[in-house]
Amino acid sequence: MKAFLQRRDELFRILLKSIIYFGAVAYIPSLIACLHDELYLLAVIDTLGYLSLVGVYIYPGARYELRLFTTVFVTLFIGAAVLIETGPYGAGHIWLLCAVFIAALFSRPRIIITSIICTQLIMLIYGVLNEARMLKHEIPSLSVFAISANMLLISVTVSLITYFLLRSLQEEVEEQENLMRLLHHRVKNNLQAFESLIALSSDEIDRSSGLHHRARAISAANNLLLDAPETGMVDMAELIRMLTDASAMAIDNQGKLSVHAEKLNEVAVGLSDLIEILRDLRPLRFTVLEDTILIQGEGSFGPIRDRLRLLNHSLIPAEWLDVQDEHIILRIPGLKSPR
Repeated sequence: MKAFLQRRDELFRILLKSIIYFGAVAYIPSLIACLHDELYLLAVIDTLGYLSLVGVYIYPGARYELRLFTTVFVTLFIGAAVLIETGPYGAGHIWLLCAVFIAALFSRPRIIITSIICTQLIMLIYGVLNEARMLKHEIPSLSVFAISANMLLISVTVSLITYFLLRSLQEEVEEQENLMRLLHHRVKNNLQAFESLIALSSDEIDRSSGLHHRARAISAANNLLLDAPETGMVDMAELIRMLTDASAMAIDNQGKLSVHAEKLNEVAVGLSDLIEILRDLRPLRFTVLEDTILIQGEGSFGPIRDRLRLLNHSLIPAEWLDVQDEHIILRIPGLKSPR
């Protein structure tokens, strides 16, 4: 459900952005036409409507509901103004139908029903003004009734199709999310069971201690991934924090590096092996930069160069490490830093 709502919000923001950019192209000739035909009220309404959409889009505190309400309301208001000013010769009917479609695509049933009722009220007001001969143009009352009936039919049909189509899509997304949660739960339980079985092998604890740490690393890495499965990324600083004791290290997260799920287990196991080799130099300090990780510790790294070569048997190749006496620079290909 969360993923579906996020996609819906993202789609609406893209739609609103498109309306603003392409609306600027349509607004200028429309404004010129209004001024040429002396439709000054319509020019003012168009301007206020366009500025309202721009304002609600660029305002950082505007929530999704406010943006949607403003878009539907502005579309209905412009449609009513165009209809009253130009009648069947303008695009008023298109604006009204567009408002109903936006409501059906992005809002709840009560908003959809409200938008349909508003279109019919606008048509009713238009019919009353037409009967009172208060418009610049006149059309037969029967034509107004026919247009209203057809708009009602189209509005209801479009709303029902859109609503049930999105409802079906939402149910499918929810079902997939439930399956993913079940799968994630099973994976987590299996990793914990694997880790416990290794820990219970007390007669081989010395021989299996490395395997035990690696199992813990994979379990910790996957737990981080399951916290936000939709991103497919794990923050590097959080991964390092999960792999060692907080009292034995410090993390300075400057670069906000992330590791992709496809490379996660490999990186987690390699880091676990590296941290175990460096345990005599604790407390360690990890500084996450733009594309590298700087590791510093108590004492010199020179005496453990030979031990670091053991990482060739791990998942960290030698070319990832630049070992100096005062620090180690770790470069892991495939890490991402937000720009």
